Amino acid sequence: MSVLGERGTGGSLLVRLGFADRVATEAALVALGVWRDGRPVDDDAAALVTAAAEVADPDLAVAALARVLEAVEDPDELRTIRDGWDPTPWVAGPRHLYLKLRWREITGRRLAGDGTRGSVSPVPQAV
Repeated sequence: MSVLGERGTGGSLLVRLGFADRVATEAALVALGVWRDGRPVDDDAAALVTAAAEVADPDLAVAALARVLEAVEDPDELRTIRDGWDPTPWVAGPRHLYLKLRWREITGRRLAGDGTRGSVSPVPQAV
């Protein structure tokens, strides 16, 4: 099942897929960068929405993703990422979506360097 072929937009589509709180779910999907104008933005986004709709509590699944991930849309922040250390995926193909993790605490690890590719050291360093 893919939501791209479904009729309807926005709330009606989310309700048909089994989401109870369509307003909060739509807001979370927009914040994740996978939902625009009442529809998934592309095939990958449709696959994510479809997968979330198939779990026991789809609203909770999307809310949990939105709590820890956020789409990077600020042009200055995107430029900083691309100029400093653009992530290199292990699978070929274009990437149009950058996500950032919202973390509260990091434990048990040391960070190396200042986050730029040139500063990475094979020896962990405390910052």
